[in-house]
Amino acid sequence: MIRYLLIIVFLCFGIISCNTKKKENTDQEELIEKKEKKYIYDYSFILNKEETESLGNLLKSISSERIEFAFCSINNENQENIDNVSKKYFNSLDVGNNDYSNRVLIIISVMTRDFKIVLGKNISEIISEQELLEINSKVVGYFKESKFYDGLTFAFKELNKKLIKAA
Repeated sequence: MIRYLLIIVFLCFGIISCNTKKKENTDQEELIEKKEKKYIYDYSFILNKEETESLGNLLKSISSERIEFAFCSINNENQENIDNVSKKYFNSLDVGNNDYSNRVLIIISVMTRDFKIVLGKNISEIISEQELLEINSKVVGYFKESKFYDGLTFAFKELNKKLIKAA
């Protein structure tokens, strides 16, 4: 009698254990599916919570399977040249599909008070140097007044317009 009772207890324990493992696997799969692309890497915290959310929504709406938009702010304590820093971050940020030739990144270096709009190879074939300089010159005005959100929003919308027009 005790033998049968022990067998039943072990069977129940085995069933519960299998169901728990199955649930853990399902939870992990759901987490992977729910993991959203990250468009904003504000390491120096120049945007407030509302601005971060709003800019994230903008970048999410204009990014596509073909083109990725991202923003990054860094402290840059070593005061490296913005060109060197932008190259480093351009390829290291995990935005989404990681086709770097179709990526647009705006990076701001807080310590050097500098920024750069970096275009992937395919994007630089669409947006000319002159168009990029025009956008840069307008964005500088926003950034000088510490209106980072306004400048970023302007820049990303302008870049997106030019890409839509070329498509």
